[in-house]
Amino acid sequence: VSAPRAQRPEIRATLEQALDLMAKSHRALLNGSAELHLPARQSPAVHAMYFEGPDALNSQMEIYLHTVKDLLESPDEQLTPRNAALQYITRTAPGQLVAGLDRIVGQYQLEGEVAIKRLSTAETMVWLATLLLLLVEAWLIFRPLAARTRLAISRLQDAVNALRKHEEK
Repeated sequence: VSAPRAQRPEIRATLEQALDLMAKSHRALLNGSAELHLPARQSPAVHAMYFEGPDALNSQMEIYLHTVKDLLESPDEQLTPRNAALQYITRTAPGQLVAGLDRIVGQYQLEGEVAIKRLSTAETMVWLATLLLLLVEAWLIFRPLAARTRLAISRLQDAVNALRKHEEK
């Protein structure tokens, strides 16, 4: 609003990039994104934050994104401190919108930590099962081998004893 007219196209381009990123992030949080490592399905807690109640974040985001787009499309003559879109944006963004987005990010963080803990537990269980299988395999392989070795040693001992007796005769 207060920038010289010559700088406004560059500022508009920067704001448009920020708006595109915000819209992309919003869609990713709603629908999932492999690129951003977000699940395709929302947990019940995240879904409630986005769609339930009077301050549902999805509604706030849609209005906010639409209002910023309107502001970017406004001619320079309408860009004054009294512009309704600008007033809405500056009033909404630092308050409830950012707080709602922070709650969503916090919820995703909690859910991610729980998922990592479950994965870690599963990994530990797989390692223990593998170790157990190796022990059983070793027992099944070496037990018969030890029995055969004892039998062979016993036979050799018998042969040695027979040879001693024969030698004595």
